[in-house]
Amino acid sequence: MVIFFHSAFSQITAIFDGNNINQNFMIDRLKTKTEVVFGKTIKTQKDCTTLSLRVLEATGEVISHSTIRRCWGLLKANTKPSLYTLDVLSRYCGLKTWAEFVKLNTEKSPIEDNNKQWTTSLKRCLDETKETIDYIRRRCGIQYELAADRLLATDRLDVFLRSTYTATAIIGPGGYGKSTLLAKWVEKQIAKNAEEDSIILFIRGNKLENSIGAGSQLKNWINYRITGDSMVDISDLVAHNKNSKRSILIIIDGLDEINLPENRCTILADQLSEFVSSYSATGLKLIVSSRNSTWEKYYIPQLQHEQTSNKEWLGSWTSNNGKSLTNIPPLSRMEIQEILNHTINGGKTKKILVDDLEINLRQAISYPYYLQLFISTGGYSDTELSIGTLDLMDMFLKSQIYNSPLADEKLDILNAILESQEYGILKNTTYKTEIKKRYPIHLKTAGKYFDAYHDLISFGIITEEIVESKYKTLNTAIRIANENLRSALIVRHLIETNKGIDFPLFQNIDNTYSEGETKVMIIANLFHEAYLTRNAIALIPFFSLKQETIRSVIEQGQVGISLRKDQFMRNKLIPEYAKNTIAQDLLFENFVDIDYLTISYSHWLKEYLKHKKDKESEIFAYSLLALSSLYQLDRPRSDYYINEIKKISPSLKMKPTTIARWLSVQILHSYLTAGTIDSELITAVQRFQKELNKAKGTKHSTIHGEFETIISTALLFCKEYEFASKVLSAGEKKEFQYDKNIISGITPEYAVLKVFADYGKKESVEISKIISIENNLDSINGTDSLSTKALAYSLVGGFYFHQNKTQKFNNYFQTALELVTFCQNKYLEVKLLKQLSSLLRQLDETGSADQCEIYAKGMAENSGFIYSKF
Repeated sequence: MVIFFHSAFSQITAIFDGNNINQNFMIDRLKTKTEVVFGKTIKTQKDCTTLSLRVLEATGEVISHSTIRRCWGLLKANTKPSLYTLDVLSRYCGLKTWAEFVKLNTEKSPIEDNNKQWTTSLKRCLDETKETIDYIRRRCGIQYELAADRLLATDRLDVFLRSTYTATAIIGPGGYGKSTLLAKWVEKQIAKNAEEDSIILFIRGNKLENSIGAGSQLKNWINYRITGDSMVDISDLVAHNKNSKRSILIIIDGLDEINLPENRCTILADQLSEFVSSYSATGLKLIVSSRNSTWEKYYIPQLQHEQTSNKEWLGSWTSNNGKSLTNIPPLSRMEIQEILNHTINGGKTKKILVDDLEINLRQAISYPYYLQLFISTGGYSDTELSIGTLDLMDMFLKSQIYNSPLADEKLDILNAILESQEYGILKNTTYKTEIKKRYPIHLKTAGKYFDAYHDLISFGIITEEIVESKYKTLNTAIRIANENLRSALIVRHLIETNKGIDFPLFQNIDNTYSEGETKVMIIANLFHEAYLTRNAIALIPFFSLKQETIRSVIEQGQVGISLRKDQFMRNKLIPEYAKNTIAQDLLFENFVDIDYLTISYSHWLKEYLKHKKDKESEIFAYSLLALSSLYQLDRPRSDYYINEIKKISPSLKMKPTTIARWLSVQILHSYLTAGTIDSELITAVQRFQKELNKAKGTKHSTIHGEFETIISTALLFCKEYEFASKVLSAGEKKEFQYDKNIISGITPEYAVLKVFADYGKKESVEISKIISIENNLDSINGTDSLSTKALAYSLVGGFYFHQNKTQKFNNYFQTALELVTFCQNKYLEVKLLKQLSSLLRQLDETGSADQCEIYAKGMAENSGFIYSKF
């Protein structure tokens, strides 16, 4: 026995002596190759036992688990592995003997061989990557080239590439644009890879089905996809030179599309985690994408089990912490507008502006699949009303429920959920056990309900959550994920049950449903549906509902937005509503639609004045009609209304906004007609602001700085930057914070005006404030937002002009001009054209600058206002 061991050791030594190769290095190389074949790193006693069984299955020879533990350093060993052990492991790796393994790994120069393999792998992966991009291009809901680049999401991917993390995940529900986002980002990475120092493999997840499903190891599968040989370890491709900049980027798109049994999906999650751990800090980067439900069910448990996952995976979505797992930002306003301009707005004079859409609709189309549906409608209904949220949800239901596979089963499940919630009377929570009693959603082999249920979860239509019952037991609760979708389903049920919309249906909902968001959404959507179908009879008594209900519905905004469009319906309803004292208060006075002041709201005000004759109502209406005339550059009409409001003096008993509008319109009129602001108006602003600040906490106090916002906007129009800044500063509440570096604690509108005032005083602004404004643009909403947004866009555009960022300047300034043109604000149009003319001259674009100035000057001088004061 002693002679045998001595002889074996001599053979090992002879092999290395003859080739002058370091013995320990080659043994480590064999261990690495063994792990490649095995599919994971050997780290535990269980791994050793499993490898021992795999070796027996593959070779018919035995290596005990304790021998493997010693070989991998998990047990103390005083000797090197025996020749027998090395021979068997070599055969497990596909060779005949240990000597053959050593010879194969020493015959060629590692660097020369590596360079050849790198070139082969580079081309192999590029071909497969292009195939994946072409597949996504064909399936893209809108023309692929017009899809947004999703800069916020791709910036994060760029940060990941520069980080020390090995892996990251893109998580979102179905239809959220994950594949298109990745495809466009990968195209940019290919363009940057001119020196061919990165292998990029972009592959669809469902290609794992055949190999992983048949029992192959993920590690081997990836090695083969990249190199064509599962025996080649991809880490060797980047490890030949310490100074090498080479890297490997793997993107697996759609883990949710892998159709495997649950146990195989669990195994895949385990192997994916192990794969990331194996290649940590090797120059390899992995990006995967998945729907929320798949990631939560299979991958979060595995990553939570791995103690090193937080160091290897970029991001905090390895745990849901009770929150949504989606980590892709929705489409921004600018991204949506860019897509609309390239699709349904192309070649049209009447454009759809994101800022004009109702808030719920704007939020809905930030989800790429809903935007795709919106584009397919052309954006308008048969009555020239813009498509509403309810219409969009109907389209979603048709595409994803009624006309989809398993449609009947999906409808059964959704109806069962809604029935259990009494169609919105109860809260949006249903215990899963209730649905299981009716349909076998938990039994995969019992019909199609299991698949239908999981399709609903996968596309984000319903969600599951573990909740505690009143008896302290844990239950799975089901919710319809999107409240707009839930409301659409409820409204359709109510209309069908009622056989149409009539006023008693509104009354029934008002009396049956408790106060809350669901009731408000149902009534608002019913109003919009009746308005679209020109059902005036159902809507004329609308203000007979409970006053608190009406108040909540008007504050939600849909009613006022519906009344903006369709002159036929406006002419039917507004005269009737103007007679109603509740409508006068809640609709006319509390839905102050400055954005549509020159289009439709001025007509509301004229009807309102037929029935309201008190001083505050007249100041309120005449001030807004005067402002409408100024915005339309109609000097005779503006002079008339200014003379009317000068006959009435406001008092502190009136709303601060009424006082502010009375002052601000006179300030603007004085500046445009006399060339200066009347000193009495300046004094009045200071006096009223001082008195109103004293009244804070009373019913006459300002709310959210509304007095200051209205006054400072007029002062900024008049280039009174210093005074505007003082007004804004004096009106800030104690909790408002504003310093030279950040803007926080104040409303987005207030922040924009503060920066604009600072910019006017110093003709410069810090980039941190510009970025803050960009980040808050989508938060500037309401019915008096377009003027503030136009100011913000022109300010940001001007900033980027001076930074020589032409594309950003064009995007922002064009948006500002489109906004003021859309709301027929000729006054702001002249101001912006004048500013644009000045900027174009700085670029020596004299011809274009002259055209802008001629057009702007002509509009101003024809109006009788002083052009130099625009």
